[in-house]
Amino acid sequence: MGKKRPREEISSNEEADKETRREARRATRVEKETRKKGKVAAKAARHAAKERTREEKIKRKAEKARKREEKEAKKGEKKRKKKDGKKKKRPKREIEESDEDENPAIEVMVPAEAELDTNYEYRSESDDENEDAVDPSTTPFVETNLRLEVSLLPSSGVCDDRTVLLDNIRRNVYHGTLLKWNDAAGGVILGYTDVRVSTGDSGDVPSAGVVHNEFPHVHYDVDARAVVFRPDPGAVPRGAPDAPFPLLQGSVTKCSASHIGLLSYGMFNASISSDMLVKSGFQWTDGVWEEYEGEKKISQNSVIEFKLSLLHECAGHISMEGCEVTVISE
Repeated sequence: MGKKRPREEISSNEEADKETRREARRATRVEKETRKKGKVAAKAARHAAKERTREEKIKRKAEKARKREEKEAKKGEKKRKKKDGKKKKRPKREIEESDEDENPAIEVMVPAEAELDTNYEYRSESDDENEDAVDPSTTPFVETNLRLEVSLLPSSGVCDDRTVLLDNIRRNVYHGTLLKWNDAAGGVILGYTDVRVSTGDSGDVPSAGVVHNEFPHVHYDVDARAVVFRPDPGAVPRGAPDAPFPLLQGSVTKCSASHIGLLSYGMFNASISSDMLVKSGFQWTDGVWEEYEGEKKISQNSVIEFKLSLLHECAGHISMEGCEVTVISE
């Protein structure tokens, strides 16, 4: 039989074992807490990274939106300038390029570089002794005298027959100016009569052509009587800025709540905004503009009378904005 250990020794060993197990459990618990804190820190780091990524996306979207708005604003500004007739200054020339004819003897084309040269001074004036034949306050169509400068190549006037020369001058005048806005006339030229070479100060003898500097073209002063569509009497040089506006007529081609579109005299585009229609005593009701007090209505194909409030011109073509509307026929 073995020798029995004392009870005190057994108790001491058990206490040591218990303490060892407690230390092991304590170490395990500390390790678990450390791992848990590490997971929490990693999760917080991932969340912070996601937040940073989300903020960067928001910033990029805001930057794209800002650039898009700037682009739209520039596009809108460009359209507005185009609508208001903003354009590059044109040279003070009355005659534009003519089409090249097959027959070189009557060639009248003017080169583009000559149109831009300041040595070619455009001259046009109203006849002081014969003012407009009609009262501008009643009609936009007036008849006035113009003096033009026509540029021809030497080949167009080599013959002694002045009839050929005059035909070439007329071709140049008609091609370059008809149905286009003319600053000197203060309107759109609709037609000419009595086109002739100016006699100048010599009386009955037509003036000779003149060559300027090194340019090959021969320049002639030409007098003509022109019929002009002049919606704004103040647009003519030396005209009265406070002159009354004539009454204009147009047929309605579009009728909407924002504006009405018109074709004036079968040739010119015009529009009248809803604000002007309201000021004229109309209201938008059931797809038509109806008078507040009265039975007259503005709808498709209605003929109305109005006055000019704003005139737009670009590359010789015009459009108008009107006010003070009166219905002529529904």
